[in-house]
Amino acid sequence: MYFIGNKTTKTLTNYNNIESLFEITDTKFQISDYLLSSNVSGSTVLLDAKRGEYYELNEVATFIWEQLKAEDKTIEDLKELVLTEFDVEEKIVHSDIKKILNDLVKEKLVEII
Repeated sequence: MYFIGNKTTKTLTNYNNIESLFEITDTKFQISDYLLSSNVSGSTVLLDAKRGEYYELNEVATFIWEQLKAEDKTIEDLKELVLTEFDVEEKIVHSDIKKILNDLVKEKLVEII
């Protein structure tokens, strides 16, 4: 599970409208401007101030979030950083990053630029 919504625990489903953008290697992602975030015991809690909703990111999603806070990144940028930080297979990393970004974009926590 990537993050927890404010009413129920949920795993977000794929958002097919943006799936094709993940195949464009120079597509960049950035954090939406109106979000507040805080690190709590190895995870990140996000507050969507516009909607009054909060989310909790797991360890890998937190790592990706921290990378996006520092600078806009492509999926390939994030993949290389995750491979350096975590002991995981390359083909799994790419798929997991796409799922995490897909969920973050669907919830309007991250924007495609």
